[in-house]
Amino acid sequence: MQITIKNIRSVASAELTLDKITLVGGHNATGKTSIAKAVASALTGDTTPYDGMTKSQAGCLVRSGTAAGSVELSAETGTAKIEYPRAAVKTDGQPPRATEYAAGLCCVLDLPSKQRSETLSQYLKAEPTKDDLIAALETIDGLKPEHHDQIWKRIEQHGWDGAHAESKEKGARLKGQWEQITGQRYGVKKAASWIPDGYSADLDGASEDDLQAAVVDTRERLEGAIAAEAVDEAKLDALEEQAATMDGLEKQLPDAEEQVAKLTAEVEKRKDALRHMPPATNGGAMSCPHCHKSVAVVDGQLQAAAEPLSKAEIATRKKQIAAAEDAVQIAEDDRRAAVKILQKLRDDIDASKRAAAELKEAKKKPAGDDADVDAARNAVEDAENRLENWQKKTSADNRHYNIGVNAQILKALAADGVRLDRLRKSLSAANTALGKISGITRWGNVELTDDLEATLNGTPYHLLSGSEKYRVRVTLQFWMAQIDGSAALIIDGSDVLVDKPLRNGLFRLLAATETTALVAMALPDASELPDVAAKGLGASYWMGDDGVLVPRAQAVGAA
Repeated sequence: MQITIKNIRSVASAELTLDKITLVGGHNATGKTSIAKAVASALTGDTTPYDGMTKSQAGCLVRSGTAAGSVELSAETGTAKIEYPRAAVKTDGQPPRATEYAAGLCCVLDLPSKQRSETLSQYLKAEPTKDDLIAALETIDGLKPEHHDQIWKRIEQHGWDGAHAESKEKGARLKGQWEQITGQRYGVKKAASWIPDGYSADLDGASEDDLQAAVVDTRERLEGAIAAEAVDEAKLDALEEQAATMDGLEKQLPDAEEQVAKLTAEVEKRKDALRHMPPATNGGAMSCPHCHKSVAVVDGQLQAAAEPLSKAEIATRKKQIAAAEDAVQIAEDDRRAAVKILQKLRDDIDASKRAAAELKEAKKKPAGDDADVDAARNAVEDAENRLENWQKKTSADNRHYNIGVNAQILKALAADGVRLDRLRKSLSAANTALGKISGITRWGNVELTDDLEATLNGTPYHLLSGSEKYRVRVTLQFWMAQIDGSAALIIDGSDVLVDKPLRNGLFRLLAATETTALVAMALPDASELPDVAAKGLGASYWMGDDGVLVPRAQAVGAA
């Protein structure tokens, strides 16, 4: 890999080849770190490689007194170039790449615990399986296999953090529901002992069906009491009204009887008149064989017959007979109507007499009161209150239980839950690899603890000296670069390894692997810069005070 840097901070120009080991030495504040950061930017694509820097501030990376700066990385597979102050990245083909950890822009130990856990899980391929999740959830009472499947499906769809966020939102909703039911602020201890006002101990163990049935039963009894009271009053009113009509009805009876008698006589009169009407025929007259005159047999005797009726006379008689028959029918209809009226009157008189007798008996009984209705109303209110209190208590308890279950699920889904447990189980492999690296450097044994902190020979990272912390960080950097396949390591500040054995440990590590590394260190003189080229391990460069990078041999010769 070829690197060309122009006008970046204190670097005026630098051209170097990234080989197995590439050393950049120089006095303090001459640009060694600027070279390391510039190469890191080209490898990672991060145009703002300094902590807290924004893209709008990238102009400050341009060397003072110049208008623009750049860093370019080229290899057989492709090139990458970053131009400042625009911080614009241009690539061609597939240039070499490195992660921010391999490039020294970030150390996993500087990450917050959650992000550190996620990062190490990715490097160790320690993502939990469904079996890991089930093992963590099996201790939660009430969760069934279908619940495990649902939670795992959420993880597959939204990731562990997404599933954790959903469970967190669900917990908030459940707490809101509990508060709506109870009218109080949720608290674990409070929820465990909360009961509604008026709740009685005998409701414990009751069933909703039984309480509902009690409400229905008391309502029916109330309706019956109200109906009975209303019927009693209405019935007395009706009996009094009916009995009061008897005198008036009895006064109408003679007139009704007389009307029936009159209409009966009229019917008989009209029937008699109809019977005596002459027939509308010629009556069976015959012709005498002797005199040829009309004769008729009347009461067994042969008599001279009346003169035959004419057609007009026959028609007139028919009309008269029909009119008489109609008159009879009308009279009979009138008589039947009068008979019905008479019968209705007699029935009404009988009914009023019965009503009077029933009223007399009813008045002998003591007057009723509202006690039954009031008692029934109180029973309904009590049954409804019992049901409502039971429902409130049951609903609140269910929410509280679900809040507890959700809290356990939330704990399992959290970064320090199942994922951390799974990661801890994978740490033995990581510590084995770190042990091999430590065996090469001879800096001491670097390990990761269960809480994802680092130790050196058992001493916690935060208790180490600056030099010891540096060795731990480089060890982790080298381990992570091997896993993620980064094209190069960028190791700055190696002058902290003042002791030669410590510095030799770094070179042994780099020489023992196929890793490409850029190492920057502060030295008082170019002659003290190790000549790795002489050992066939790479190249050494010296950063002059003028901001120009030159090969070690050139710097030593000039001196």
